[in-house]
Amino acid sequence: MHRCRSAFAVLALLLPIALCAVDELSPVRLLEDSYADSKQLSPENRAFLLVRLTDASTDIASQHTEAWSRELFDLAFTLPAGWNRIATEKNALVPLARVNPTLAFEQLAKVEKPVAHEGVFTEDLRSDAAGTIFPLYLRSGSKNALQNIRKQAREFGDTGEYPYRAIGLIIDELFKSRTPEHVLNDLFSEAVSYHQRKSVFLDFDPQFYELLQYSRFAVDDALYKKAVLDFVTHLRSGDSPGPHRFFAEIHTVEGIHPFTSQKELLLFEMYPMIRHIDRNLAIELAQQYPSLLHAGDEIQSVSSSGVIGAPDQVAEVITEKHAQERLLLRKIQHLRDFDPIEALKEAKLVETEPDRSNALASVIPALTVIDRTLARDTYRELTQNVETLPEGVPKLGGFLATAKAACQAGYGTSCTDYINQTFDYGFEISKSNWPLTKESVTPKQAGFVELTGVAELGGEYAPNQSMVRLKSIQDPGLRGYLRLSVARGLQQRRRTNNSN
Repeated sequence: MHRCRSAFAVLALLLPIALCAVDELSPVRLLEDSYADSKQLSPENRAFLLVRLTDASTDIASQHTEAWSRELFDLAFTLPAGWNRIATEKNALVPLARVNPTLAFEQLAKVEKPVAHEGVFTEDLRSDAAGTIFPLYLRSGSKNALQNIRKQAREFGDTGEYPYRAIGLIIDELFKSRTPEHVLNDLFSEAVSYHQRKSVFLDFDPQFYELLQYSRFAVDDALYKKAVLDFVTHLRSGDSPGPHRFFAEIHTVEGIHPFTSQKELLLFEMYPMIRHIDRNLAIELAQQYPSLLHAGDEIQSVSSSGVIGAPDQVAEVITEKHAQERLLLRKIQHLRDFDPIEALKEAKLVETEPDRSNALASVIPALTVIDRTLARDTYRELTQNVETLPEGVPKLGGFLATAKAACQAGYGTSCTDYINQTFDYGFEISKSNWPLTKESVTPKQAGFVELTGVAELGGEYAPNQSMVRLKSIQDPGLRGYLRLSVARGLQQRRRTNNSN
């Protein structure tokens, strides 16, 4: 246990209870205690917790970020070989880049080459990390930064996937700093040359499209036009990799447009620039893909979801339904900001739990602004719906959804009551189930997602009650995650209070 801290010993003696309360509600203190909990865990469990700690530390306790990131990076190489180990290596470096971009860039070269995930190559995690690390490294002013970035990009392209998005960001940075055009043209041409090779990575084409977006006004016009036209030819050739089941929606000022093809989605997003470059090609494409007739409208948001892995009948049907529900939830999140009534109609279409409860809960705060009676009626429907849910994790998820709705809509007493109920019900699930699988990684345990969710909510809306409940937890893994989650909530609470 930590002792109460104070710069003034006399005040500490006079007001020990008050000072302890302030110290306990410190987000930094909670992260430090969570880190202490991590030392009691197995390497795999500790790595999972440190990933979240290092990420949270950049906003809450940046003085610890570098040390924790270094420790996590070293720990990653002791884990079983595979996609999760490489993901852990990458996840150690992204937070590190925010405090020491030069070290993060140097360590990025040590991240292992990509391996398949669930039977397919979804992405090259090194290139994904480069999207954060490369720009921060360039801005750091390190000697020969651009030369080093280009060398590393080629290494990734030769052994996995070229970091198209990262290089697009670099081109944009250099353009804004008035770098000579020939330098930008050379960098862009090199990236294009890598895309001319075939790839097995599912994000191969979306990443290249981001390169095109960031480079649009930075490179030679003729060079850019050729790259766009070659990319269109590639998309139409059938060689474009992607999920074997794909669902997406683009929301424009004129409506919502659905897609079941990743390449058609990309063509829709690119269509205005295609029409500018080659009107005859644009007309031809619109005849082949009628959805492109709406592509001139202003895009407000893009939601997508896919099914990866090899097709597998029953499992595929379940996964496809889940993907479609995810897409519907994103649609609701978009609608609620400017049309809560329509968002509510869509929320009522969600069939599975806890998605239905989450959908209803997400709309209620926005409804309170335009129709408090309808918001209350929807909240009543939500609470009634939760009571009918099966015992266990489904009901726990319903309690959490209701707590979120009550807190965000300003239903004071209901907010704290449901936070307490979610905590208590979640702890009962953890006590009855977790000892049976003691060696498992904590995030895979029943009720974990819901407990960390209510801990973050509690930190924001009911910190004192949340701290009381944390003290009752004996399992260091669960306690570490919940301390971290409460810290996030407290940080959000402080941010909100400071902005008011």
